[in-house]
Amino acid sequence: MPFIRRTGHLNLKGLVTPAPRCHACCGALRHEPYWPALEQPHHPAPVQTLDDGPDQEHNPEMSARSSLFAPINCPAGTPFTPGEQQLLAIFVTNSLHRFDSTAIERILVFGSRARGEGGEDSDLDLAVFVSGAADRSIARDLSDIAESAQEGWEDLPHLRPIVIRDGDGTSRRLLDDIMQDGIELWAKTSA
Repeated sequence: MPFIRRTGHLNLKGLVTPAPRCHACCGALRHEPYWPALEQPHHPAPVQTLDDGPDQEHNPEMSARSSLFAPINCPAGTPFTPGEQQLLAIFVTNSLHRFDSTAIERILVFGSRARGEGGEDSDLDLAVFVSGAADRSIARDLSDIAESAQEGWEDLPHLRPIVIRDGDGTSRRLLDDIMQDGIELWAKTSA
């Protein structure tokens, strides 16, 4: 399972935002490979840095846990560009850092992008399966995380998370679509 190096900045909410991208050559994060399997030979080796910015105090605990993005499952042949993979990894990482390990059970991409049929105006639809004990405000919080992750990536598809919780009346058709077309990005491993 590949890891994505953290090359962004912590914003005031403590969430990872992307570093500037190198549009001149490949659109990758400026001079740092962000997906080891896709490392560009003309880029220097990755450097792990953390810039908390002038308005934030240095937080060693946040620095340590934000040094790498959460591992996401993006098997070879998935229809996502490297930039989309980076955006998805930022969302997964920030979601897992925001909520405790009992809240989120699985995160999948579904819909036209997952099927490889998405057009320029297609969103990245995300199904976030949560436990019944998760706070009811989780949907709003995930939308805020998606919006924060999108900063600096306006040219990429917008993230549209939906929360799925047992007993909340999610339509059977939607669940079937998610299970048929969904690409799992992250799942809680059972102990």
